[in-house]
Amino acid sequence: MVIIQSLLKKSLALANESMYPFGLSKEYYYTLDNNEIDDYMKEMRDEAIEEWDANDVVYRNNASTSYNIEDIISNIKAKTLIVAINQDQYFPPDLDAIPMSEKN
Repeated sequence: MVIIQSLLKKSLALANESMYPFGLSKEYYYTLDNNEIDDYMKEMRDEAIEEWDANDVVYRNNASTSYNIEDIISNIKAKTLIVAINQDQYFPPDLDAIPMSEKN
């Protein structure tokens, strides 16, 4: 059991570390040198190890890949501000915010 938990922690750390290059805009990364990028990637890895919770990982993964409010969006009655960031590599405006804004 301990070996499996260790492998899971290492896998999560590697996954978290490899996500770093997608968190900010490409333009931002061009301002950093390779050593700075390596340091930030290691920080992301270490953060994953310190905050490791397999249930949280499963929940976040399910939420980001399959959460869909399209069928209930018409229930929202309040004015809603949808904010999009042009350089967002996870949720590009043309795939996320723009279609969502057109549902009203």
